[in-house]
Amino acid sequence: MINRKPVNIFRLILLFAALFIGKNGVAQISGSLFMNTTNFYSQINNPSYFRTDKATAFSVAGFAGLSFVNQGNIEIVDIITLNEAGNPVVDFNHFYENSKAENIIRQDVTIPVLYLGLPLKKGYFHFYYNENVSAISGIRKEALAFLSNGNLLAEYHNFSSEEIRLSGLGYREFAFGYAKPLNDKLNVGVRAKLLFGATQVDTKSWDYGVETSADGDSLTLMSGGTGHLMLPVPVNLRTDNSILSVDTDGAFLKYMSAYQNPGFAIDLGFNYSKGDQHFFSAALRDLGVIWFRDAAYDVSQDESLVFPGFDLVSAIRYPEEIEYGIPGDMVAKVKKDIRDVYQPFVTEAKYLHWMPLKSVLHYHYQYSARHLFGVTSQMAFQRKNVRSVFTLSAQQKWLNFSVFENVNLQGISGVTLGGGFQFEGEYAQVFVATDNLVAIYHPAANKTFSANFGICFLLNHKKEVNEDNIKPKRGKASPYLPFYEHKK
Repeated sequence: MINRKPVNIFRLILLFAALFIGKNGVAQISGSLFMNTTNFYSQINNPSYFRTDKATAFSVAGFAGLSFVNQGNIEIVDIITLNEAGNPVVDFNHFYENSKAENIIRQDVTIPVLYLGLPLKKGYFHFYYNENVSAISGIRKEALAFLSNGNLLAEYHNFSSEEIRLSGLGYREFAFGYAKPLNDKLNVGVRAKLLFGATQVDTKSWDYGVETSADGDSLTLMSGGTGHLMLPVPVNLRTDNSILSVDTDGAFLKYMSAYQNPGFAIDLGFNYSKGDQHFFSAALRDLGVIWFRDAAYDVSQDESLVFPGFDLVSAIRYPEEIEYGIPGDMVAKVKKDIRDVYQPFVTEAKYLHWMPLKSVLHYHYQYSARHLFGVTSQMAFQRKNVRSVFTLSAQQKWLNFSVFENVNLQGISGVTLGGGFQFEGEYAQVFVATDNLVAIYHPAANKTFSANFGICFLLNHKKEVNEDNIKPKRGKASPYLPFYEHKK
């Protein structure tokens, strides 16, 4: 029986909210899952979490599920609409009308291929192999204005796209972790991870511009920016080192066999319990780097072109005239000149890619044997930007079945309502979680949503005895009284 004492966690909630609510949201998994230390996704995200029932847990691809995150300040239906025939099309006019000053969308997919949790004599061993893909893109309203209106209206005679952001990373991780209790209150965990980069792209100060001359007779086309690029498939280059084409035959097999770009990272975590009521945990993940050294390039563009238009006078002359120009050759030359402005150049390179640092802070209060209330902050640090998601959770438990609900603050203005459940039987654990229940019905009409689900199998699982699983037995009372030995 839990001995409840009056406690005010409102100050703690305000502290979490004040410190860790950022402009843009980024969740690693549903914050409610951190209330269950036995959940194998929460164990992956905090190396100090482990099972205390001495059960061996394992899962493989297909059963292990996945974690999918879509976050941003735009909706997919803002970009893709249906035409009169009912077919989906990219609608730049609709996108521009519904755009923000900067339009950002981020997607992450993590697929556990293999997971193993093994109890040891004085601790717990974890191993997992994950495939990870992450992509972030950002485009400013100025660029959408140009795509929507071209260079026709007066206000767009001089145009700059500002910075166009694109960042993507595909990698696999092989993690080896160990967790143990230091005393009755404190558990700690550490994990070493071997990383292998499979693909990567990153742009810096990538922008395009158009300037119209004062007399209106010519345009100056400009481009600029740098970046990195690594692809697991062959890249064909022109003689000037611009990209001609990419060979995509067998791309999936080449991606899965890309182990030429190694890396290393560590995860650290701890959890602290005060009695049966208060639980606090924290973790830092992905303190590491990947060395891209194979099929990796530095990318740059810094070109300009003064475009006076087509010389139609030469094109309509008779072929016998000296000033005559073949229209096809004129078009081909103009196409080449414009392509050279917007075609990036690459050079072979070796570079380090620092992993985005992730952190998790979690607290929950056990009100009774069946009710928990929690607060979680998840953050990611990337290129001097801090993004966070703040989650308030409640959980109800009946025997080996748990249901939880959560409210998620995606930055200052975004709020979503999520939930899920976890069932743990004698031989398996099953869970489903999301931070946006509405998105299940119409994901394209939601800016932010995530889904986490998986199944792991249990060996030597012995349920702990508690007030929830004790059942009254049916029996007969003996009519005979026990015999007592009277001592003198």
